[in-house]
Amino acid sequence: MVGITAVYDIIIVGAGPGGIAAAVKAKEAGLNYLIVEKGEDIFSGIISSYPTGKEVYPTIPKGASEGYSMSLLEPPEKKVTIEEFYRSVKEALKNLGGLNIKTVEEFKSFHKEGEILVVQTDKADYQCRNLILAIGSNIPRKLKIYGDARPIARTLHDPNKYLNQNVLVIGGGNTGADVVITLSKLKREKEDQTKVYWANRGEKFEVVREVARDLGEEILLGGDIEILEDAKPVIGEVDESGIRRLTIRIEEYSLDDEIKIYRSMSFPMKNVIACIGFMGPAQIFEQLGMELMTHETGRKSELVILDENMQTSIKTVYAIGGAISPSYIKRSKDGKSDEVRHLNLIYTAVNDGTHVVEHIASKLKGSITPS
Repeated sequence: MVGITAVYDIIIVGAGPGGIAAAVKAKEAGLNYLIVEKGEDIFSGIISSYPTGKEVYPTIPKGASEGYSMSLLEPPEKKVTIEEFYRSVKEALKNLGGLNIKTVEEFKSFHKEGEILVVQTDKADYQCRNLILAIGSNIPRKLKIYGDARPIARTLHDPNKYLNQNVLVIGGGNTGADVVITLSKLKREKEDQTKVYWANRGEKFEVVREVARDLGEEILLGGDIEILEDAKPVIGEVDESGIRRLTIRIEEYSLDDEIKIYRSMSFPMKNVIACIGFMGPAQIFEQLGMELMTHETGRKSELVILDENMQTSIKTVYAIGGAISPSYIKRSKDGKSDEVRHLNLIYTAVNDGTHVVEHIASKLKGSITPS
């Protein structure tokens, strides 16, 4: 390991929107900071998990009390792809003089030595007074079928590989809708007669207004999309030709209390994309010694406990952005614990990052003015 030198005011793990917002705010406040990013550049996580050409939106959750806390990280109102947004942020950061960042360096753990945190990566150890975990939520949810689901893709890296093939997209949220729109548009433009099937395990599809608008436009332009409500993936198996297949149940009838009739569809797993979300890194939080609370909201889950400043149960260690989505437990000073819904949006990550650094800066050197 490289020897420890400076003591940073803040070390930020992750260079997504939340981590970048925290770093810019720290730079504005005159704090000594460092970003540690396991990817090759900023936004590596979201670029690798989004479909190529996916459009990003300046979505603000309904009922939010404020707008974006940092304008350079607010997507424009006009449509831009994630790649275009990345380039605009890179240019803005260049104009600010750049950021202090170590890329291709993976966070491993940390421990306390008195009031100082020692942060360990795969390349070095660093000392800091405050640690911000902006590590995203990149652990895919399990498909929960009988059989092996590992060959199924979890994101859309190359839309062209799905040309001339009927494709099944599982997941009734924004990511699933984005993949459906991208594939349908490509097939339509290439005059590909194959279809995109969009399946949701529940009856309700939930997408933000901008995505719903784009989906409607694609359908009006002739996109061949078939929606399958309440479709349940049930079996992963290998057929007689040696092809790995996923069977989904799309209808169910009861003849009596004992006999049921099912109608199903079977797709080659190479033609299936499961956009069923990611889990917050509860296992990582637990390994780091942070307090979690078991909570049941539809599915049993372990949620990290934070205070009103997004500080974990370990003093001076904070968690923000996708790492605490879709919800976390907020513990107030009087000991009361409540679940807080926390949507995995660019907006929430950016505002988390700026607000946490404002709090840290006020502790270290007095109040600073929000940007």
